[in-house]
Amino acid sequence: MYSKNIFLLFLILYGFNSSQAQISVISGVSAIDLIDDLLDTTGSTLSVSNITLNCDSSAYGIFTGPSNLGLDNGIVLSSGKANSFIYHTLGQNSDSLGTNGDSDLTSVAQVSTFDACVLEFDFTPFGDTVIYKYVFTSREYPSFNCSNFNDVFAFYISGPGFNNPTNVALLPNSNIPVTINNVNDQSSLFCGDSNFFVKNFDTFLSTQGFTIPLLVKAPVNNGQQYHLKIAIADANDAILNSHVFLGRKSLLCKKARPSAVNSKSLMKDIKIFPTLFDNEINILDSKNKIESLDIFTSTGSWVLHSEIKSSKKQHTISLQQLPKGMYFISFMDKLNSRISTSKIIKK
Repeated sequence: MYSKNIFLLFLILYGFNSSQAQISVISGVSAIDLIDDLLDTTGSTLSVSNITLNCDSSAYGIFTGPSNLGLDNGIVLSSGKANSFIYHTLGQNSDSLGTNGDSDLTSVAQVSTFDACVLEFDFTPFGDTVIYKYVFTSREYPSFNCSNFNDVFAFYISGPGFNNPTNVALLPNSNIPVTINNVNDQSSLFCGDSNFFVKNFDTFLSTQGFTIPLLVKAPVNNGQQYHLKIAIADANDAILNSHVFLGRKSLLCKKARPSAVNSKSLMKDIKIFPTLFDNEINILDSKNKIESLDIFTSTGSWVLHSEIKSSKKQHTISLQQLPKGMYFISFMDKLNSRISTSKIIKK
């Protein structure tokens, strides 16, 4: 295998240079700007707090414009300059930012890592599954498939149900992390999986390959706090950049859809009145089973979440903001298990 320095010289001397790139990166944004772009706020299916960004100021941004990535807008994190995947910045495709790697990514790549870019935050879901869409690309493709230059990224989630930070950026229906050696065109030594890989023929992108848009789905407990760490880094050396793109408004929590069937045995200690209401309902919880409640439309769309902190046996819930119609009210107990669902109608 020829050296990476010779390969880099080839890129600079013979690389295509276009001034008509249709995709661009907005740099100089804040960590909050990144989350605002990533988070789907429709229906407020999750809330975010404690946002931190440990990354060179040139290594992240908001991308926009058509390409064949499968994502036209969103945020980008890179192990080099964030805009170096665009052809007119080809000479920047091998930035060494001089920043540290990440210990978690080192354990995935199994070699030393460099130039890590890490975005972290806490989130509270109002549903049962957190979802987001991403694409991974690298200038290591395809010349350094099946090598020690195994650039890597990961999405680590921690919280209830995850005893340790767990990487959920995996190939579908597997425990295989997404790395250079695990996803590629199999042109070198036939390592990896080509089913999730796209050979790039778009002259506006400097990378020769990337993953198809992949979807992360992680089970979560409604109303409980989790932590998410999104990280990318160079592996084994600090040249030839990699990027992870996350689709705009793709981070959301799947809204738990309740069953319309009531269990009389569960409901005997919980009574709702009136079920045909004007602006508020009363809930009688004779054995203090209820920890929280959610209200859904008749089609299963989540519209309200409320914590029940009082030890009183009767609670009054204002629903003045809801339009007229039929809803389902669903109760959770102190173990975050759904204990009952009932129909209510606003007249």
